[in-house]
Amino acid sequence: MPWTVAEEAAVRALFERSPDYFEAVEGRPPIDDDASTLFSDLPPGRSPADKRVLGVTVGDGPAVGVVDLVRDWPAPGTWIIGLVLLEPAARRRGTGTRVVATIAELVIAEGGERLRAAAHHRNPGADSFWRSLGFTAVDDDGEIAVFESAAFAAAGDN
Repeated sequence: MPWTVAEEAAVRALFERSPDYFEAVEGRPPIDDDASTLFSDLPPGRSPADKRVLGVTVGDGPAVGVVDLVRDWPAPGTWIIGLVLLEPAARRRGTGTRVVATIAELVIAEGGERLRAAAHHRNPGADSFWRSLGFTAVDDDGEIAVFESAAFAAAGDN
């Protein structure tokens, strides 16, 4: 479900339930600004209209995760996942795999040609998660690796 700044409190609560991610990546617990930053941070040349913040739910329950997705970056037709964060209780249950499959469907439906994902090296398991889904590393600045879906083009042909 697409979220707007109106759901900032829900994002903040989710971040507070996921302090392990912030400790690993930021070296600190989550702070209030992290939720507002999720809605406002954009790569160069992108506008708020290019960004989707999506809530992750299981069934009719409350949000268990959040996704940061930007279209047409770094090139037209390429979408990048900046964050898939699931609260600890939702991890290792196939939720992340289902979330990425849903994102791929959304990107294809909106004319996307490529799907990429950014992963902080300090986020334990992020690299292996993306590789397990058929993504391959296409860029790495030493801090963040960028992965691209090798299977995405085939999915778009269906």
